[in-house]
This record gives sequence, C-alpha cells and structure tokens, in this order.
Amino acid sequence: MERRTTWKETGLTVSEMQDGYQGLKQIGWVDQNGQDFDENTPIISNSYINLYAKYEKTPVIFSYEYVNENGGWEYDSNHIILFPNGSTYKDVKEYLAKQPAPETTYKDLQFDHWTITNIADANKPLVGNIYLSVQAVYNKNIVNASYGYLNHEGIWNYAQDTLLFDKGTTYQQAIEQAEQYQIKDGLSGVQFESWETTGYLPDLDTPLGEAGGVSLRFNASYTGKVVINPTKLYYDTKGQQLWSIEKALVLEKGTTYETAYQTLRNQELPSMYKGLRFSGWNISEKSGVISTNYEEVYLNAEYENYMVRYVLDDMFKNPGSYGGGEPDFEYIYWPLAKRLPPVIIPSSFDGYKNLQKKLLSR
Repeated sequence: MERRTTWKETGLTVSEMQDGYQGLKQIGWVDQNGQDFDENTPIISNSYINLYAKYEKTPVIFSYEYVNENGGWEYDSNHIILFPNGSTYKDVKEYLAKQPAPETTYKDLQFDHWTITNIADANKPLVGNIYLSVQAVYNKNIVNASYGYLNHEGIWNYAQDTLLFDKGTTYQQAIEQAEQYQIKDGLSGVQFESWETTGYLPDLDTPLGEAGGVSLRFNASYTGKVVINPTKLYYDTKGQQLWSIEKALVLEKGTTYETAYQTLRNQELPSMYKGLRFSGWNISEKSGVISTNYEEVYLNAEYENYMVRYVLDDMFKNPGSYGGGEPDFEYIYWPLAKRLPPVIIPSSFDGYKNLQKKLLSR
C-alpha cells in the first residue's frame, strides 16, 4: 500500500467499541504510544499496531505483594482502580503513597511504603492493558531460606526459615547467618558436614536490595557420603499417574552413577495398574563417579503394552496444573492391548453429557 494510506482506505475496519468493567464507557482506541487511532489514521510505515480500548477513565490492575504473619510472601491480586485519562505512572505512585500498610506482618517487621517493581519512566502515560506489581518495602531485608536434608525416615525433606537483616547487608553476610540453621529431625547414622548454596547467586558483596524478598536455597552435605534423591513416575493400582517420592540412597563418596542406577532398578517394584506389563525404568543417565553431594534422579516406568484412559476431569472449568501426581479422578478405561488400539472418543458417558474433548497425551 502507499505511504499515508488510511486504515479505511485499506479496506480494513476498526472493531466496534464496547463498554467494559462496571459499565465503563469506551470512547475510542489508542495505539501502544497512547496516540488516538481510528479509521482515518494514516499508515506511514511498515509496523505492527497494537490497539487498546480507550475509556472515559483508565483502568489499572494492581497486584500487591507483602509478608504475612508466617514470614512468607502473600499475593493479593486484581485490584482495579480507575484513573483520569492522561494520568501517568507518577500519578500511580502518588496514589500508592496514600495506601495503608498490609493488615498482617511478620514479627518486628515494620512497613515503610509501597513500590512499583515494573516501571522505569514515571512520566510515561498510562496506556493499554496495565498490570502493576506492587511490593511492600520494610525496615528490614527479608530472606526466605530453604534447607534440603535427610529427615529421620531417610526422605529428602525441606525446612523453611525467614530471616531479617538490616539494610545494607550483603549476600555473603546473609548466607553466613543462614548457614547457622540447625536440623531438628535429621537421619541418624550420618554426620552433617555443612550447608551448600544452590541456584543462582549474584556477586556475594551485593546488598540484598530495597524491595521484595531474597530466596536462598541450601542442601545439606554429609561427611563421606553422597545422596541420591529418587522420584518414580508410574501408573498406580487405580490407573492414576503417580509421582512417588522415595527414600533417598545414601552412598559412599566415590560411588559411580552406574552403581546408583543399578541399585534403584533392583529395588522392589511399587504396586501398579493390573495388566500393565512393566518392562523397566527409564533414567536420563550420567556416567562416572557421582560428582556432587546431592543428585535428583527421575525414574519413568516403561511398559510392554498400552492403556488408553478416558478421564472425566473438570480442570478446564478452572484451568490449573497438577503437582505431585494427579488428583483422584473418575476414570473409564480402554482395555489394555499390545498395540495402541483405534481410539473412538464417546460424546457422553452415563451421567455425563456435553463433554469437551481434550487430547492431553498419548
């Protein structure tokens, strides 16, 4: 098309305006720069154009993050505030300065103010879909520490602790303090040696920061030992896909990965769905001497035959994800077969109508 061709001249149309939240009246469209846009707007360059509804007021959605009475971070989302058109992020900051402290807090932590974590220019106009993350700033820095260790049953367990530090404390100083944590229900017969930090860390001389919390993760190391933490994925006696957390393997330093994997494969099998013929555990394997003090190993059950499952599940009514295995579904099963049988999906089951079909996996 020619430069400065209008939207209307291209033959395209701008969507009809619609009223929105709480009857908020739409009065036009704007582009990503906040400029008014209609069918007479010229197209002056090759570009993608994002259009946003312009209302008689500008809605802003706030998500608040603050520390609860247990020392964890709480999230309070979807607070919609209407600002006059032409407002900027500076106006948002002035609004937040007047907002009260959270109703709950942790120990002697004192609330100071709210801050916006995802804006750079305070004079930028409020345009488009505006979702703002707002964090509470306190008189102390908050560190949430997670500690992985062998509990008294030999299961790799995690304990949590919340630590408060003066402003200006560095990561190094916080780590040194966090490493004083004492295990309360540890496994007998092994000697705790030290805590090892895991995950990304900045330069340890870096201060903890003004807003938000810092997460530190530690794993226990044991004198002369390495720990293999296995998780097994298989179909249990009800036909549900189960993530099973197993007792950890505590091995001598110098043990090879091959020995650890063979030990896991030789363990007694869990009870599985009747008729499924287990053929072995699939493991993403490493070779040589175990190189770290702690390793996670995932074992996926493999079978000689197939099972096609019909799952009656309302997960698409309230979308979400499953963690630690599936919930207790109601199932209808296809008979087991050596080869994958033709799948004819029924449109209804006894007591169920208007089913929506979703192919989750094969």
